[in-house]
Amino acid sequence: MTTYTSDSEIRLKKDSADLLLILKYYLDAGNYTRLLDSEHEDILEILGDKFTHELAGARLLGRDVAQICNGQSREVVLEILDRETNPDNRQTTLIDNMLNSPLAAGVNFDMCMGLLRELNNGVTEANTNKAVT
Repeated sequence: MTTYTSDSEIRLKKDSADLLLILKYYLDAGNYTRLLDSEHEDILEILGDKFTHELAGARLLGRDVAQICNGQSREVVLEILDRETNPDNRQTTLIDNMLNSPLAAGVNFDMCMGLLRELNNGVTEANTNKAVT
């Protein structure tokens, strides 16, 4: 029996792998010093004992995503992240695709969930702190 994979499913899997790559290495992509800037140093305090290089990078990425999104696209991003990180959601397509990517070595469900939650927190924080124009 041949299993058919649609172009959209292939794209979703690639996008999920790309997102995992960006989340894991965002600080290494020239953003580490920004974490120590006064604008973002609160991330260290917020994460506290949970601090990891990856979680801090995910939160910083969320703040950056919020800054480049318009209101409508930011709401779509938050809707997706809220759905994927909702503890009552039993269908975690994004995380499943991340874990099935070739980039998932050393990554587990809890790490992916933590990365997406911090991304969501970063988008939410920037959205809340952004001045209404």
